[in-house]
Amino acid sequence: PPGPVSVALALSGLRCVVTYVLVPALAPVVGAFLVVAAPVVLGLYALSITASVRAAWRCAHDDRWLGVGVAVMLLLLNIVSLVGLATRGGG
Repeated sequence: PPGPVSVALALSGLRCVVTYVLVPALAPVVGAFLVVAAPVVLGLYALSITASVRAAWRCAHDDRWLGVGVAVMLLLLNIVSLVGLATRGGG
């Protein structure tokens, strides 16, 4: 079975492809795409960051608490950004 670092990298790669390739490519085609894309991207982000923190934890990395703090900060930043986009109507 793949190790924790491999799973974390695969999830992070999938999140990047969805966020930076699929969402921008499909947004003009589907008008209300943000309604569907935002929860999907946020869910992929949560999965990938959880896998990354878990990999650091299993490897007993010295800075694992720093990683948890950064992960929480980035998750909150994503949530605030999505709320701002939804409030302004996507633009």
